[in-house]
Amino acid sequence: MMDVQERKPKDCVIVAGGDFGEADAAMLRQWEYPFLVAADRGAEHLLAFGFLPDVVIGDLDSASAQTVQQLKNLAKEGRTELIRLKPEKDDTDTEAALNLALERTTGEIRILGGFGSRIDHMLANIQILRIAAAQGRSVVLQNEKNRVRVLTRPFSLAKEAQYGRFVSVFPLTTSVEGLTMRGFYYPLEGKRLRIGTSLGVSNEIVGEKGEIFFEQGELILVESRD
Repeated sequence: MMDVQERKPKDCVIVAGGDFGEADAAMLRQWEYPFLVAADRGAEHLLAFGFLPDVVIGDLDSASAQTVQQLKNLAKEGRTELIRLKPEKDDTDTEAALNLALERTTGEIRILGGFGSRIDHMLANIQILRIAAAQGRSVVLQNEKNRVRVLTRPFSLAKEAQYGRFVSVFPLTTSVEGLTMRGFYYPLEGKRLRIGTSLGVSNEIVGEKGEIFFEQGELILVESRD
C-alpha cells in the first residue's frame, strides 16, 4: 500500500500578488513543477499568462470581480481548487499559501510575485521563508534580479549555480554567531554578525563554491544581479 507521503507532489511554485511580468512567466515555463499555488491576486497573474493554478488561496480582496468569477467557474468545473479566506486574519495570503504548500508537497518551494511596491509585503515574504527553513524545506523567493532564502544551517553554493554575481548575508536573528564564509572575495572566520549592520552586503564567490558556516542564529541569503 502506497504511503500518503509518497502520493504528495514534490516541488511547488507559489505565485503571490506582487510584481509579475513576462520574465517571471518565462521562468515559470522553464521549471518543472507538479503543483502550482496562487496567493490571492497571484491567480490574476497566472490566468493572464495562460497558467491554471492547482489551488487558489486568499481573501481575494486584491483580485478583480472578473477574476473572482472566473475562479468560481473553474472551481465549479473541478479545474482548480478555490480556498477563500476571511479578510480578518493573522497571516498574509502568501503565508497561507506557503503553509498549504508545506502540507501538500515534499520538495522545493519557489515563490514568484513576492516583490513589488509594497515594502511591508516584501519584508513579510522574506520573514515567512523561515517557516519552511525551520522544517528543513528548501524555499526561495525569486524574481528576475534576486533570489532570497533563509538559512538555519550551513550552506554551500557552487559558483556556476549562483543567481547573479553578488551574494549578501543579513542576520534574521539578533545576531549570528561564529559566521565563517570561505570561497568568497571577502572571507569571514568566526565572526559575530549583529543585526543593524551592512557588513554582509555584496560579496562575491571567487572559488568553485562559496561555503557558509555558523554556530547559532539564522541568516538571510540574497543572490543578486544588476
